[in-house]
Amino acid sequence: MTTRSLVPDLGGSENGKYYRAILSAALGSIPAVGGVFSAMISLQAEKEQGQLNELLKLWVGDQKEKLEILSTTLHDITTRLDELCTNDEVKAVVLERIQSPEYLNLVRETFRAWDEAATLDKKDKFKKLITNAAAIKLCTDDMVRIFIKWISQYHEYHIQIIGLVYDNPGISPGAIWDTIFANGEQRPKENSARADLYRTLIRDLQTGGVIRQRREVTPDGQFRTKKGQRSSTPKGIMKSPFDDHDEFELSELGQQFVQYVLQDLVPKLESGDPNKSGGE
Repeated sequence: MTTRSLVPDLGGSENGKYYRAILSAALGSIPAVGGVFSAMISLQAEKEQGQLNELLKLWVGDQKEKLEILSTTLHDITTRLDELCTNDEVKAVVLERIQSPEYLNLVRETFRAWDEAATLDKKDKFKKLITNAAAIKLCTDDMVRIFIKWISQYHEYHIQIIGLVYDNPGISPGAIWDTIFANGEQRPKENSARADLYRTLIRDLQTGGVIRQRREVTPDGQFRTKKGQRSSTPKGIMKSPFDDHDEFELSELGQQFVQYVLQDLVPKLESGDPNKSGGE
């Protein structure tokens, strides 16, 4: 890895001057790295390449792997934003958005969490979240902060369940188990550790407001009560965590999480405040 590659070169990007604010906010939020890299971005803008290389050399060594991942992440973000800015109308909204204090605060919060993420998969989800947050308006920034928290706290099993329920609205707990966890084996005993783990995963997502049992909804958005539904569980026996009759769906917020974190969306932006949700 060359010293020049540690900070993405924005010289070839038409929008490079706008992206420097993102890079500075991201790097400044990471302990021990932020101060040096923020200075490097400024020096890069001033074409002080000699001083830039000297600062870079101080950090190449023990932190090389981390810095390579960080550089790749930032390069991917700016590249993706360039791809999204091909339409003049979208470009105007995105460039205004990424310079706003509200968005830059999100960048700082996201990269603080990115720095603490233990896996590359989680780091990738943070990258996708902050990129999509610059280009789509499905929810408010406060909701995006909830998504940052979810990425940090949820295990990959949680994320797999979320994606499966999104793709299969109305899927049963039993079908979720069979699809993700069974691996060709029979369902475990309900007093087993595996069943306890599965209960915990589902409970986490229900308590967190990500998934819920499917219910009928009135035209004005009120949930209808369930009437006349007979239990499929024998009397005196608790309901199985692998029940095949209950139906799960994502909450509205859970669906927005998928769209921000698990998908690459083509932005549909409107004029006005980019921090206002288009879905509200």
